[in-house]
Amino acid sequence: MFNNLPQLPQSLKEILFVDEHEPQIWQMTSAERATLFFLLSQINPQCSIEIGSAKGGSLAVLSQFSQIVYSLDINPACKTRLGPRFSNVEFIAGDSRATLVPLLHRLQPENSTLEFVLIDGNHTAEGIKRDIENVLQFKPSQPVYILMHDSFNPEVRAGIQSANWQGCPYVHWVELDLVPGILLDRMPFRRQMWGGFAFALLRPVVRQGELRLGANQALLQQAAMKQSAHNPTILSRIKNSWTWPLTALARALRHRGTR
Repeated sequence: MFNNLPQLPQSLKEILFVDEHEPQIWQMTSAERATLFFLLSQINPQCSIEIGSAKGGSLAVLSQFSQIVYSLDINPACKTRLGPRFSNVEFIAGDSRATLVPLLHRLQPENSTLEFVLIDGNHTAEGIKRDIENVLQFKPSQPVYILMHDSFNPEVRAGIQSANWQGCPYVHWVELDLVPGILLDRMPFRRQMWGGFAFALLRPVVRQGELRLGANQALLQQAAMKQSAHNPTILSRIKNSWTWPLTALARALRHRGTR
């Protein structure tokens, strides 16, 4: 049944050097894939959470380096498609609005060993903000590393920036541009800004002083914005092109997080 599925990566070489003729299971750049691999290889989390597993590219790396992974995805087919490949992954289907908080409440009384969270689900500003703020309800018993994908996208970035980071006393560092994103030149996302990793660190001690959100590639993000489809002038030109109606479904699926 699963013979036709693409091979999941097991090494950094397989992650970085992807055959473009093979079915793609990643929606991350090589820099993002390498960063994810390196971080997880250094942290070796006892427990990880992934919000938005899609085709299982990043989940393969999480599973390789974590003792247990909780995969939250809106698509119930994720468990059917990926479950047989990951013996240490528990799949939870549904909108993260309904699934994330109960999972965190379940882990908290166990003095949980949660150490890593990858947020890559709902790509609306409100959706990413909600996922972040739900994670920030968790009281860490050891450092918790949070990666947020697509921080280069203006709407996702706005959601990250608007989250109540200051309200959580255990947040010690936030950087919007741990890895910068890209301005795409291919359809159906031509001139759209995607990718990039934002990063946050929770520690089990109360922060002293005010928290500052870093953005070391803010100038790059602003320059790309001027040339992107997120610029109203350029967007107007694109909407008047013959390709706009043909790419409507792909845009909607990415926006929703069904990727």
